[in-house]
Amino acid sequence: MIISDTSVITNVISIGHFFLLRELYKTVIIPQAVAEELAKGHPQLFDELQQEDPPVLAVMSVSNPKQVKALQEQAKLDLGESEAIVLVWN
Repeated sequence: MIISDTSVITNVISIGHFFLLRELYKTVIIPQAVAEELAKGHPQLFDELQQEDPPVLAVMSVSNPKQVKALQEQAKLDLGESEAIVLVWN
């Protein structure tokens, strides 16, 4: 299991090697913001991945939105990156 932001997933999708994430980690935890980015950028693939049993992408919500906001403001990270880091911290 691993927690990821959007760039890792879109990079392996772009080279046609998404299967590596499944083989290496079985489950990839992504925050809600990353799920939304993937659904927007790769809607068909995202839908297919969500229908797998068990799904390789597990969407989790952050429990501390104040930490997310602080990362966005102080470190100038985007929402998906900030949420992924907060999931790791908690």
